[in-house]
Formats: sequence, C-alpha cells, structure tokens
Amino acid sequence: FGELVDPFDGMSDLEECIIRTPCDPDVTFSDDPLRMMRAVRFASQLGFTIEEETFDAIRRNAPRIGIVSRERIAAELNKIVLSPVPSIGFELLEATGLLERIFPELHNLKGVEKRGAHAHKDNFVHTLKVLDNVARHSDDLWLRWAAVLHDIAKPQCRTVGPDGAAHFKGHNQRGAQAARTILRRLKAPAYLTDGAVGLIAVHDAPLPADDAGILKLLNRSGAIFLRRLCVLKYADLDAHAATPEVAARRAEVERFACRMDELAKTGCYTMR
Repeated sequence: FGELVDPFDGMSDLEECIIRTPCDPDVTFSDDPLRMMRAVRFASQLGFTIEEETFDAIRRNAPRIGIVSRERIAAELNKIVLSPVPSIGFELLEATGLLERIFPELHNLKGVEKRGAHAHKDNFVHTLKVLDNVARHSDDLWLRWAAVLHDIAKPQCRTVGPDGAAHFKGHNQRGAQAARTILRRLKAPAYLTDGAVGLIAVHDAPLPADDAGILKLLNRSGAIFLRRLCVLKYADLDAHAATPEVAARRAEVERFACRMDELAKTGCYTMR
C-alpha cells in the first residue's frame, strides 16, 4: 500500500502510547494554546501518557490558555467529560495548571481539612469519583456535567458544627445556581444547562417511598429525568465510604427506582 513516511517517529510513540509534540512544545503551545487542552484530551480519551518535556511545556504555557475563546475550551472540556475515564483528563488539567484558569470553581474544591477526629473529604477527588461512576453507566453529556458540578457550591455552603463535623446546608440549590452560571460562561446549549441544573438542584434531596409521592414526581419531572437522577445518586453514594448509613441510603434509591419504573409503565401518573 505504499511506504509510510514517519520523520518524527510517530509510530513508535503510538506503540508506546505516548503523546508528544513533533516540534518544540513551547513554540507549539504558544502558537495555539488550545493544543495544551488537546494533549490532555487525547490522554483522557486514549489512556496515553503525556511525555515529560511536553507536560512541562504545558505547565509553563498554561497562562496562555486565557487567549482562547470559551467556545473552543468548552468543546475540549466536553470531549474530556465524555471520555471513558474522565477523571484522567481533569487530574491532568489540575496538574498542568490549566484547570484553575479555565474552571476555577472545580479547582477550588481541592483540599482535605482535619479538625479533631473529623477529616473532611477532598471534594475534588470525590467529584471525579462520582464522574467516573456515572461514566461507567451512561454517556449522556448533561448527566456527566451534573456529576462534575453536583457539589460545586460546597465551599460556599460549608459550616462546622460544635463536634467538628462539616455541614453543607443548601448546597443543592446554590450549586444549581452556580452550575447555571458556569455552563452559560462555557456557552453550553440550553438543553444541557437546564438538564444538568435540574439534576443538581435535587441530587441530594430525599426520595418519596409512597406511590402518591412517586407519581407526583413522575408528573413533575418524567421517568427519563428520574432515571438519570437515580444514576447520579448511585454514583454519588458509591463514591462514599461503605458504611451502614450509605448502604441504607442506596437501598432507598433502589426501592424508589424499582417502584418508579413499575408506575411509569402504566403511562398514567395521576392518583385521585
């Protein structure tokens, strides 16, 4: 079929699953800073490793990402969110210094604080676990974005009780507001924004156990939305430590999902 011309030894890098620039990486990334995000996206999509010199050049040139349009950044973020293991991409964005420049709200979730006997979880790590959990069950873009943003308002809602335990009262609603602002900033389409925001607003809310309550939710939100909500709730709970409380909450979601599906099959959501 002809001779392969490979002056930069690209076949060797493909075989070794390595991402590198064929020319000087500083020049490459300065010419078009979006290439830095593309390198991260390829690593996330393909499971490749970014070569050390290329990685270091991304860190040096990270401030240049500020000249790239929001639409181009959003397109790359969407591809990272839709990758098989999206946490790989977001961890690389954080490690290269890109995340704090393009998505400071997610960067600000980082950190573990210890007070007395309580070590408060790193919400950045937790968020990526939830996202990966969702990715194993759904390739729905706005469900995955809901996972990315479900705890985005926790830093603003955080209070500490007398016993040293952290509380995040109201983070659902404030998170929904923040998510709408972030997704609008990223020029996300209305359907994606509305879908993700709707899930975030109720992701931590209790689910009804009785038929009347379930039918009321079916009337208000529809079966498709509620199935997505259950996927998000499972992903969130499975990202917590396996405790009896978490197991009980998961069982509640399972009972709700089972009964909701049974009632949804009737096609009649009104009880009089």
